[in-house]
Amino acid sequence: LGPGPGGPDGGMGAAALLGPPPDSLLPRFRCIKGCLIALIGSVVVKLISGTLLTPSNAFGYLYNSLNAILNMVVGIFLLKDDPLFAPAYRCMLSTCCRNCEEQCPGGMTCLCTWGMVCLLTAVFGLLPIDGSDLMTIIVGCRLIFDSDEASKTKWWLPVQSIAWFVMLGLFTLATTIGLLSQMIGGWQGMKGYQDLLGAAPQPQGGDWAQGGGGFGGYPRGGGGGTGTGTGTG
Repeated sequence: LGPGPGGPDGGMGAAALLGPPPDSLLPRFRCIKGCLIALIGSVVVKLISGTLLTPSNAFGYLYNSLNAILNMVVGIFLLKDDPLFAPAYRCMLSTCCRNCEEQCPGGMTCLCTWGMVCLLTAVFGLLPIDGSDLMTIIVGCRLIFDSDEASKTKWWLPVQSIAWFVMLGLFTLATTIGLLSQMIGGWQGMKGYQDLLGAAPQPQGGDWAQGGGGFGGYPRGGGGGTGTGTGTG
């Protein structure tokens, strides 16, 4: 990977994207780190609480969490230089993502991808369709406060019991936290990517521009002859 537009000593070269984030992006990366931690926790809580509520639908909970799990993988690649996620990154490279390092070296090269996949997942989660995060939150709140509606579903835990309330409340809360973490984390990722592009030096003109370029101009030669102005008599 060669140097970027900023030259061999600086700028936003490709090599710079492989390292830790610059100081100007540290606040956004701290926010992204918090969102990633919240997302991982929410997925774990959803899978556990959902399975305890309806064990027969355990595969369905896992299937509905695939997008969030993919976002978690992208987030770990993005934060590969963070001390908290570096062990997880190395573990994935030695196991399930062994062939991914050459295609996606991680670091800030994943910043735009993280922002896009999180925002897309959040947008679909906000759609008022069956199975979306928004509808899951609405239905969960309705079941908590409406015992007649809750009795229509076959639960593994006794309806209206303390354990049932706790698991359903955790499931609804985890869904809410997961949705918010992807919204905020995706927004911070896209804004950080814009900041990264804004900090890149603008490319300068080459020899053509320096040699009298411009529309209708000609590069100057080393000797006499015709230039961009009047000739010699």
